[in-house]
Amino acid sequence: MRTPSYTGYHCCGGTNVLFIEEHGGARGGVCSASPYIGNVFRDSEVALVQAMRPVRCTAIACTSIENIPLPKFRNAAEAEACAADFRNRAKAYLYRAEAARLGASRPAPVDSFGLKTRFTWRAAPRIW
Repeated sequence: MRTPSYTGYHCCGGTNVLFIEEHGGARGGVCSASPYIGNVFRDSEVALVQAMRPVRCTAIACTSIENIPLPKFRNAAEAEACAADFRNRAKAYLYRAEAARLGASRPAPVDSFGLKTRFTWRAAPRIW
């Protein structure tokens, strides 16, 4: 099996994957082309998401199993549009989690039969 080459493509591995190093340094992807975007111990979640950008591939072959299935584009504008969509979704998740953490009111969940469930919403504990 041959490893695919995406040389010159704009890979969304820089936006859909977050690689966190032991000291908290974060890169938007797991390949060597992925730039440093911040530190999970010092930077806000929104700042990290805003720093995520598509990466122009320079490798002869993609050796990152995590990045191979991610979207890749020949056109930089299309890659940025995909990244902007991801950033908007990620921020929406973060804002909802923060609202839940702060105890913002929300309607009771309803199951597929239209009945209110006993499940209560709880924010996930912050890990950084």
